[in-house]
Amino acid sequence: MGASPVSGTAVGGLEGVVGRACLLAYAGTARNDVALVERGNALLETALAELARGVGAPGLWGGLADVRFALAHLVEGDEGDHALGVIDDALIEALRAVDERIDLIGGLAGIGAAALEDPARGRGAELATRVLDALERSAEVDAAGVSWFTPPHQMPAWQRERCPDGHWNLGLAHGIPGVIGFLAGAVIAELEAGRARGLLERAVPWLLAAAPPRSPARFPSWCGRGATDEPARLAWCYGDAGVAITLLAAARACGNAAWADEARTIARGMAARTFDDSGVRDMGICHGAAGVAHIFNRLYQATGDEVLGDAARRWFARLLAMRRPGEAVAGFPARNHVDGQDVWVVDDGVLMGACGVGLVLLSAVSELEPAWDRALLCGVAPREAS
Repeated sequence: MGASPVSGTAVGGLEGVVGRACLLAYAGTARNDVALVERGNALLETALAELARGVGAPGLWGGLADVRFALAHLVEGDEGDHALGVIDDALIEALRAVDERIDLIGGLAGIGAAALEDPARGRGAELATRVLDALERSAEVDAAGVSWFTPPHQMPAWQRERCPDGHWNLGLAHGIPGVIGFLAGAVIAELEAGRARGLLERAVPWLLAAAPPRSPARFPSWCGRGATDEPARLAWCYGDAGVAITLLAAARACGNAAWADEARTIARGMAARTFDDSGVRDMGICHGAAGVAHIFNRLYQATGDEVLGDAARRWFARLLAMRRPGEAVAGFPARNHVDGQDVWVVDDGVLMGACGVGLVLLSAVSELEPAWDRALLCGVAPREAS
């Protein structure tokens, strides 16, 4: 792969602490090892201590909402309820600062996804409702449906160079598919379901119209003035994989068979792509082999389509073949682009690091439902056995 490793501390940060806690909890449950689960709970206490010192932004990945999701997902009882109440108070206040940012990583969709994780605890239901309010305020309506525009000041410099007037982001991590995933979750949770469904039934047609059918890859990273229609690499963050899984979630939420068929068609196109054509050079979840393998596995479990099952197995094999023995963590470093050169760095986070790879591999060999992936908006329920 042509890149040399870089030594040093892990780059996972707060997200790495939460990721390790989640991996320990799932591994401990799978192995019936109480000690591992307790170690995971201790790490969550570390994350809370970090927040108490003022560390962390509001977002889902590496911030307040990250800890909110993990606590709601992993910790029961009064102690967890108290912590959730404190975090939710802070998140409701923080919504004023992120009100116009829609993205899953650090904006409305991510805070909404965290709020939907056990919304009856803390102020989760209120928080999710306020996210929905903000999405309604910022929605743009045209003949194709409803969309959310990303203005230039919310874009990194390299994107502004290509689209100086802004764009419509079509990636799950930062764009409209993330909003669709949150709205689908709200409908399924029966939380403001009528309002959420109303937006969803206009947002999905807009998204599908933004990228007309083509094979084998369909969705670009964004559209708008200055944007090209070149399909994105195969990844969770941008491109067909993230769109397919959220589209299937929307189809389930609304009982829309046409959307489900569309999601399956997109997924089969993904399965037809070769490793070389996929553009995948990393191992992590965000834009690496672990994310592709996990999404194929989820799509297969949800549909029973053997084409997707075969694709999942190929991508799990690819992920293991990419492992770099002797390098941290466990041979699964993250690939970063530094000063014009690709380098491998230690990362213990979920999105791009070793904890995410571990969770994905565990989901492939364990009977445990990988419900942690609701933070990725990938938690589509398996198909019921006939």
